[in-house]
Amino acid sequence: MFAGLANAGGIDLPAISASQQGTANANGAEAADASVIYYNPAGMSYLKGRQSSISGTLLTFRGKVKDTGSTGTPEPSDNSNEEGRPLGPDGVDPYAAGDSGSFWPKILGLGSVFYAVPYDENITIGIGVFSPGGGNINYKSNWSGAYQVDAIALELVNINPSVAVRFDDKHSIGFGVSVIGGHLRYRTQLDAQGLKPYLLQELLGDVTVDTLTVTPQVQSIINTVCGVQLLVDVLCGIRVGDVLPRPITDALSSPLADALVDPSSTASGLIEMYGYGLGYNLGYMFGINEKSRVGLSFRSATKVNLRGGAEWDTSKLKARPVVGTTVVSLLNNGGNSDLGDLLADYLLPDTTTKAVFNIPARLSLSYFSEINDKIDMMFDYTFIKSSVMDELSVGFGVEEDSNGNKVVLADAKIPLKWQDSYKVSLGLNYHFDDKTTFKTGFQYDKTPIPSKEFRHPALPESDRYMASLGFNHKINKKISIDGAYSLLVFADSKSEYRNKCRFNQPEDDASECTGIGGTFRGEFSDTYANILSLQINSKF
Repeated sequence: MFAGLANAGGIDLPAISASQQGTANANGAEAADASVIYYNPAGMSYLKGRQSSISGTLLTFRGKVKDTGSTGTPEPSDNSNEEGRPLGPDGVDPYAAGDSGSFWPKILGLGSVFYAVPYDENITIGIGVFSPGGGNINYKSNWSGAYQVDAIALELVNINPSVAVRFDDKHSIGFGVSVIGGHLRYRTQLDAQGLKPYLLQELLGDVTVDTLTVTPQVQSIINTVCGVQLLVDVLCGIRVGDVLPRPITDALSSPLADALVDPSSTASGLIEMYGYGLGYNLGYMFGINEKSRVGLSFRSATKVNLRGGAEWDTSKLKARPVVGTTVVSLLNNGGNSDLGDLLADYLLPDTTTKAVFNIPARLSLSYFSEINDKIDMMFDYTFIKSSVMDELSVGFGVEEDSNGNKVVLADAKIPLKWQDSYKVSLGLNYHFDDKTTFKTGFQYDKTPIPSKEFRHPALPESDRYMASLGFNHKINKKISIDGAYSLLVFADSKSEYRNKCRFNQPEDDASECTGIGGTFRGEFSDTYANILSLQINSKF
């Protein structure tokens, strides 16, 4: 029930409760039910008696993405080429030529539970369990951005005990503690075609302890390579018994890779982690008069420390028959001719992982007023310190290969460079009669992404617009229900995200090395969501 989605304004969810969604999250100062714990804990002072609110939400998504010229990992010997080979429907790579498919989940469910109870005339205590944000996107495994992301899921659950203190008819304060649990699952396809020269370079240089004595089989391969590709005389003049120094193996890595690796080879990686973080929230409510009040609330930034593991599927990385399998058997311990086993042992072992996910702090100013007996007006402005999302980084543990040598993988880093963002909401209540209230609202979220160069396909953020309709109906004195429908529309956006990396070697800045080079270029369009929520409120 606590799945999330990636949307504008960072990782915010568009709906915490149906009663808030009906006014597009503008009623933080209304304090209509126990869900005010999330928006402003000081609002619990305005609740009468024990109250609970249980809300469930269903979201359906639609969206399109079009490849506009993505590229793969450049050749290691070609320093002038920053782009690499073309990918996508108009490119030449058959393993990343598909479309994205229906990358948004067809349906997502999320929910929340809030409970508030008066301790005495001035103190109210409560607890909320809800999802403060997250992400869930599933592309096809062969789409043009598969080397950036195949699928990603981020789920966050916040357990938020809170207390409110009412000083008089005008002043109330609130305080809460957040225990946030997190789960991250990230899958990507590895650019086998682009990485194979780098892999062979590493294998020829490291597995053989910087030297490789030329055997008759290797001599045959060199002769074959020299027959189809122009190489300098020093390489093509190598004979059986010669020793290859590291510069020679580096130069041979690309042509040898083409001769050794089956072109149909594919590989993938999966990272899955769990963790938790601690935070707090504060609130203040000022009653201007009996019909109007203003609220100020703050939620702290939270670091969610994640731990887990990485699994690399190299079972489909195959060597070409005869030539390729012969060389792999020479490099691998025990004469094993399986290229996938060789790479899994020496270059891509399964390993532990760790990461820190930063949830931005936020400051909200809200206003509520009863204009007359029929109409209430409300407003909310929330500033989000999303600039803390400078990058997403996953660190890998150090493993050992079968020879006892350490295998160290560079951190996988996605630069984000997010800017601070905000959202603005305006809402209205119309009291049809003593039992039924109709609601409406509009919300605008400013995306934190500064430019197309930092729009990673795992987080295709853009400005967001949400229009909402809702209602509250009192079944009896103790039970009421809220319902809400929202249309969430994302602005069209472009991505030109470049991985500044050639396998484990960054071009210029190690902080922007993500393991695979190349650029994703695409356009996201016609993206929208339908959001339907239902909430049951009880008084005791």
